[in-house]
Amino acid sequence: MKIEKQYEEQIIKSLNKVPFEMKKIKFILFLAKYFNKLKREKATLLKIAFFTYTIIISILYFTS
Repeated sequence: MKIEKQYEEQIIKSLNKVPFEMKKIKFILFLAKYFNKLKREKATLLKIAFFTYTIIISILYFTS
C-alpha cells in the first residue's frame, strides 16, 4: 500500500512537468484514486456515469 502511494505521488510529480495532453492522464488518475476511496455502491454508480460520459464525448469527437 505504501509503495503504491509513493508510486502514485511520483507519477503525479512527473506529470506536472509535461504538456496539457498528459495532464488529462493526471486527471484520470485522480478520478480513479477518488473512486477507490468511495464505498462500492457509490463508486459503481459514479463509474457507470463516468463511462457513459466518456462514450458520449468519444462519439461526439469522432463524428465531428
